[in-house]
Amino acid sequence: MDTLTALESLFLLRLPKLELSLCEGAFLPPKLQSFFINYVSIKVPPIIEWGLQRLTALSELSIGGDDDVVHTLLTERMLPISLVSLTITHLTEMKCIDRNGLRHLSSLEKLEFEYCLGLESLAEVVLPSSLKTLKFNHCPRLESLPEDRLPSSLKLLRIDRCPVLEARYEYESGKHWSNIVHIPIIEINGKVTI
Repeated sequence: MDTLTALESLFLLRLPKLELSLCEGAFLPPKLQSFFINYVSIKVPPIIEWGLQRLTALSELSIGGDDDVVHTLLTERMLPISLVSLTITHLTEMKCIDRNGLRHLSSLEKLEFEYCLGLESLAEVVLPSSLKTLKFNHCPRLESLPEDRLPSSLKLLRIDRCPVLEARYEYESGKHWSNIVHIPIIEINGKVTI
């Protein structure tokens, strides 16, 4: 795949039986800008050998469907600092994100969590100071955000179908509303507060 030097986007979705025989360090095309991988079972080589951190053009990544892969990516800081948009999706067992797993992503502007059914807390996460958009969709157990560490660059917070989090930040009557009120645009289940 690394011979596909002009390839800029790659989508690998719902391929549970995909088997790739890959040489070390020769998995991803070098000019890849967008990479979407969800519900793909790739065992060889392990993710630590994919060379994601060497993809200096990679700006958009959506990854999910495998809690172990996402956990490894975040705890080992294997994501390239060129990322502008990161979507973490379809996790079932992961309850929290590593405290410093996202901190090094100095270009990250958009962070989304979708269908993370086991995710309970982001209270300890250190978010990059470049972050402008933070979105949560279908994270039913998510209870808290890193309220005291939300970056001043944050312009939009969107929460959809996250009942525990919604109750926490219910407009004006929510106990913790004052902790997020400084964010210019807050959208909770389609209701926008500016």
